Amino acid sequence: MPNGAISESERGYLSAESKRRFTIIAGVLGALFFLAQFLLPMVIMFLVRMPATFMRDMKSFDLDGAALIGDDLWAVERTVKLDLKSSGSPTTTLALTRIRVADLSEAGPAIPLEGVARVSRTSKRPGSFPFGPNMMVLMMIPQLLPILLSLILAFLLTIQMRRYRVPDYALGAERRRFASLWQRAVAQLVDLIPFVAGFAFPMVWMWRMFSDPESLLENGPGFPFKM
Repeated sequence: MPNGAISESERGYLSAESKRRFTIIAGVLGALFFLAQFLLPMVIMFLVRMPATFMRDMKSFDLDGAALIGDDLWAVERTVKLDLKSSGSPTTTLALTRIRVADLSEAGPAIPLEGVARVSRTSKRPGSFPFGPNMMVLMMIPQLLPILLSLILAFLLTIQMRRYRVPDYALGAERRRFASLWQRAVAQLVDLIPFVAGFAFPMVWMWRMFSDPESLLENGPGFPFKM
């Protein structure tokens, strides 16, 4: 513009070059953080959960070929050791294992044939089937990353605004300063609303439902997963 005048589209910036640089930086940061909010939780779950799943021993019993000797049941235990660090095939070992007949049922002694159709006693065993004890917590941690990324993006953009934009603006007859760094960061906490409504709130029912596998098998899934 002649005589150093600033156009309407350039108001709020130190110069036209400052506006161009800020627009490029804000666009690149916005695109990177947008992709990170979708990809980072999945990458973390893949890097943490997949090795924990495959780098463990998988055991099974051949009860069809078991033999009952006295009060003990002898069966062949098959152990498959998976190791992603090894280029060879999984290692399989067989071992003869003794199983106490009393350990096969937690409901007490065996039920006579005439009482098979009735339930004599139930015994609930606490657990977190089908997940591990801390699996639900590990699933929630990656979901918090988008909120953390939003706060980081707010900090970075505010720093860039201090470099390329004027610190205040005119409103009528007075001048007001732009929002501070902390004000912009706190404004990003609005992302907590969709997180609580879309993830944490339904997770309460999932946690309670899967913590009692016996009730899940007997009664089926509960609200809000029951159709």
